[in-house]
Amino acid sequence: MPVVIRSVSWRWLAALVLIMNAGLAIEATAQIPATRVGPDTQSIGDGNQANKITVLAVVNGEAINRQQLAQECLSRYGVDALESMINRQLIFNESQRRGIHISQTDVDAEIERMAQKFSLPRDRWLEVLEQERGIPLDRYQQMVWMELSLRKIAAADLVIDPAEVDKRLEAEIGAQVQVRMISLRTRSRAEEVLELAKANPDDFGKLAKDFSEDPNSASARGLIPPIRRHVGDPELERAVFQLNEGEISEIIEVASQYLIVRCERIIPPRTITPDVRRQAEHRIVDYLTDKKVGELADRLLKQLQTQVEIVNVYNDSELSQSMPGIAATVDNAQITVRELSEECIARYGMEVLTGEMNRTLLRQQLQARKLRVTDADLQVEIERAAETNGYTLGDGSPDVDQWLTHVLETEGATVDLYVRDAVWPSVALKKLVDDQVTITEQDIQSGFEANYGERVEVLAIVMQNQRIAQRVWQMATESPTNEHFGELASQYSEEPASKANYGSVPPIARHSGRPQLEDEAFRLQEGEISGLINVGPTWVIIKCLGRTEPIVTDIEDVRDELQSHIREQKLRIAMAQEFEKIYASAQIDNFLAGTTQSPSEPRSARGTNLPFQTKN
Repeated sequence: MPVVIRSVSWRWLAALVLIMNAGLAIEATAQIPATRVGPDTQSIGDGNQANKITVLAVVNGEAINRQQLAQECLSRYGVDALESMINRQLIFNESQRRGIHISQTDVDAEIERMAQKFSLPRDRWLEVLEQERGIPLDRYQQMVWMELSLRKIAAADLVIDPAEVDKRLEAEIGAQVQVRMISLRTRSRAEEVLELAKANPDDFGKLAKDFSEDPNSASARGLIPPIRRHVGDPELERAVFQLNEGEISEIIEVASQYLIVRCERIIPPRTITPDVRRQAEHRIVDYLTDKKVGELADRLLKQLQTQVEIVNVYNDSELSQSMPGIAATVDNAQITVRELSEECIARYGMEVLTGEMNRTLLRQQLQARKLRVTDADLQVEIERAAETNGYTLGDGSPDVDQWLTHVLETEGATVDLYVRDAVWPSVALKKLVDDQVTITEQDIQSGFEANYGERVEVLAIVMQNQRIAQRVWQMATESPTNEHFGELASQYSEEPASKANYGSVPPIARHSGRPQLEDEAFRLQEGEISGLINVGPTWVIIKCLGRTEPIVTDIEDVRDELQSHIREQKLRIAMAQEFEKIYASAQIDNFLAGTTQSPSEPRSARGTNLPFQTKN
């Protein structure tokens, strides 16, 4: 099967290998400190039962104990978790000082309100939190309890200005302006393009495609989602709402960009009933309240941090030696390293343990096949990642230092953790599948067509219902103008980009993974409308606007680049398949999650002899 180049970063592999099946984290403003008092003065989170489990997982006979997991959690999340614990203690102490009492009834009512907000029954909402986001009921109750405490602490300073509500409501139901936009980096270039646009206003879309330096809008001939009031840049909104339909603006400077916009149409404000307006205002007040509570909570924390004596021992190597076992003190109350470890396990243990189990599986496979990952292998992978992500020096060689700086700034990790969590697993899997990858001439030809060949520029309408799609197709063919097709897309398309942009979508390339759509697009002549195209669960109608001109015409000019990228992509596919096979053939007992996985076939029938002895 032909392979098409697609960019793949190290984060993809990290997601596959290290956080497979892990839940999404929900950030809470604060939680009741572990082993402290919670709602209705009940003791929460002492973890006594959990602490009795010393072996948390066994992978093909190899144990991962609690101390190992605690250390891995601390190395990744210790600093953040301690900051969270300190802040929680500060807020807890403040709520106690002010005599704030949040009952279990208050907590239950808030949980019910949140469930209704997401249109779920309470039990289903709690199930989603635990199964999909890794938040058990007791921890969620702590989060809710502390959130309600914060609300009461901040209530004295909380003011919702009616003018803010009116602005938010106008943003939701007020007039909108549909525009095409050209974005340029210099004023001199913008002045040149503005002159062309005013001389040929009907060619604005083509000028946007040819000159705009914003690739997203350029691919849609300048169309962007309708502009509303009080949502984005005030200067841009002011200029846009002064335009009449068909009128072109002067140059608008926004965030170091020079914008030119053309008003396509003015969308009138929505008319709503008084009851709907009251419901909308109530929802907006809730939104603004939540937002302001968060802002007030941040200020409150900063105030408390300056008013209360805090000693962060964990982040100070000298203090750690003189105060062993202590992570921090807050107003003389101690937070121990053990408490911090348990906090990390409670919040991140599932995720980190999954990573450790997967890392163990890879290490076992390397040992079984007598392969090893060397420092030189790791360096090559880091250089590849730097080059793939555009971090190169003047001579074209990878700029590893800048790449690592970017990784650390973006991910908030250390080099050691980046190598351990992303680079090593990637190299290990490549070692396991390297001899499985071959590249054919057809692969190179398909990659060339996908990335450098001509593309079909189209308008598109995407729908879920075949009957509606048939009716829309009939309306489109009865009046086959671009304008009418765009109006139909705006009204009927269920895909957000084509709906907002009056049918404009990025040009269609060959070998993009949608063969039915590609075949139909490349059969069409300019101005022709397709039949109904079934793509997965959707029905698509496209109108051909023409073909793009290929930039590269000789495959030999890019053969080496194509070969390198196709090999990398084929490796990634093989790596994913190999890991799935390794995982399915493993015996994994996860005592932290309470799950067991047996091999998908008897061990005696497997061709690979895995080491089953426990290792220290």
